[in-house]
Amino acid sequence: HNVDTLTSLELAQKIRADGIDILIDLSGHTSGNRLETFAHKPAPVQVSWIGYPGTTGLESMDYYLCDRFLLPPGQFDTQFTEKLVRLPANAPFQPHAKAPPINALPALQAGHVTFGSFNRINKFNRNVIAAWARLMHAVPGSRMVLGSMPHGGESQYASLITKFAEEGIERERLDFHERAGLTAYLALHHRVDICLDTFPYNGGTTTLHSIWMGVPTLTIPGDTMTGRVGAGILGHVGLDDFVAPDVDAFVARGAAWAQRLPELAALRAGLRDRFAQSAIGQPALIAAGVEGALRTMWQRWCAGLPAESFDAQVTQGDHA
Repeated sequence: HNVDTLTSLELAQKIRADGIDILIDLSGHTSGNRLETFAHKPAPVQVSWIGYPGTTGLESMDYYLCDRFLLPPGQFDTQFTEKLVRLPANAPFQPHAKAPPINALPALQAGHVTFGSFNRINKFNRNVIAAWARLMHAVPGSRMVLGSMPHGGESQYASLITKFAEEGIERERLDFHERAGLTAYLALHHRVDICLDTFPYNGGTTTLHSIWMGVPTLTIPGDTMTGRVGAGILGHVGLDDFVAPDVDAFVARGAAWAQRLPELAALRAGLRDRFAQSAIGQPALIAAGVEGALRTMWQRWCAGLPAESFDAQVTQGDHA
């Protein structure tokens, strides 16, 4: 059968007939999802992972896979109908094979600090721009690189220029770059000293790419999973000082790092090593965590025990 042509009930019946023990959803509430099939509970154990940053809301979904930096134990459980299972990392990240090498800290040569953002323009709400502007005021002479902008020239982001102007940031301090190929996009990080995250909807892949290019991201964690992505990534690579609890701390920490350029340069040079040593940079470790998690889920079901939140166990040598 072509699965795409089956109704939710037909697909559920096929899954039951095939004797699937653990059924995993990778879509959540995104386009083309089959949550109605999961609602029929065709498998004894059902798990949601990666595709959607939040609960499915289904009582028939038993578990949601995450990690301790993304969703710290006990803090977000009430936002999920699923029980939270913490892997070594929520998901692995594979850097672009043709990524340019990390360059020297640009501020040391330019004579000014350059902040940057590569997030989608629809994440730039008024509070985000106000926070970025406060930081730029706190760091005299600083500039801002805004990458991945829509094609079509300045008319496409005129409102963004206006919003910065209303916060006292002149057009001359802003450098706009249209969306480009991956290699060119990564090379643009050679001009950036510190990236600034959006909130309450953080960047994800953009933050990972920035780390690989040696650029830390300053973030403000929120009270939902979408607002925890930045803190989750930075926690894995030990950049806790770039996780600010509020806007005041965001400005203070950004300004402080602008005064610690030699330390920022050393941090930049070592970020790829930090990444490689983190769980995000070890796909085999995460795979071993998934295997351990599925084994525990199945053992609990076979024993007649209800789903519960737990840390996935990785047996020594599983990820060698």
